[in-house]
Amino acid sequence: MDQLYHPPAMVAEVLEYLQVRRGGVYLDSTVGMGGHAEAILEASAPDGVLLGVDMDASALQAAGKRLERFGPRVRLVHGRFSQLETLVAQLGVGQVDGVLADLGPSRPQLLSPARGFSFDSEARLDARYDRQQELTAWHVVNRFSRADLVRVLSLTGKPHAARRIANAIVARRATGAIDTPRELAQLIRNTLGRAKTGGSADVATEWFMAIRMFVNRELEEATEGIEAAAKILSPRGRLVVLSWDGTTHATVRRKMRELEKGCSCPPELPCVCGRTPVLKLLTPRGRQATAEERRINPATRTCRLFAAEKVPPP
Repeated sequence: MDQLYHPPAMVAEVLEYLQVRRGGVYLDSTVGMGGHAEAILEASAPDGVLLGVDMDASALQAAGKRLERFGPRVRLVHGRFSQLETLVAQLGVGQVDGVLADLGPSRPQLLSPARGFSFDSEARLDARYDRQQELTAWHVVNRFSRADLVRVLSLTGKPHAARRIANAIVARRATGAIDTPRELAQLIRNTLGRAKTGGSADVATEWFMAIRMFVNRELEEATEGIEAAAKILSPRGRLVVLSWDGTTHATVRRKMRELEKGCSCPPELPCVCGRTPVLKLLTPRGRQATAEERRINPATRTCRLFAAEKVPPP
């Protein structure tokens, strides 16, 4: 996995918005290869603590090796962004000073032949971050009804094309299962009649992304994780979320604004819900990587950083 390592995105901005300080307690809820975690530990030296969470057991193992030099300042646990309340309680920690979530797949996950993400892979369709869960991309493609396939593929925001691809999948299944990413990618290309979109991206990219997002509950994890993070943050603690596609950008922004607003009652009526603002959004439109970082690491061109601060209770 080491040869697949890539530098973490927007490290300087992450540290800035988390306000990392000496002795602070921080939680990286998608610790991955440990790049952001390493930077947080260095910035919070000599006694800052990092709690690392990931649903991918192999990523936790890699992070453990990378962060070994920090000794007891690091505590890693297998779990999900949405489970932060439970995980923090298991670790015996009360509140934390900052939470980071870098959403979406890592480069090792995308490029590992055995994980079934890559278009050219001959491995069985998979696309799971947590390989202990039962639902895989193979089950979605080969077992879902036409209507359910349309629902999954419509995460792209293109329902007409989603119906065409769903029809093609169902027709192809009549002759046998679609087992590999390569088979599925070719079917999508044949259905849409082209191999490339306007740029250099393969036309199958966004459809694979939709299936991956459904398999891993990515939008639900983002929404539930932000809510969980808000509950474990200390007053004035910071939440930083990195997202990598338009659908996730919108989901993260919407949830943060909801927690910033507090009251959900109709504006023309007096408040009866009793909700108060939980977060203060610091980056209303999301912050982009610098031009220099986008030049060095083109993958960051779609990255957005959203940050919020925990509002002290009234």
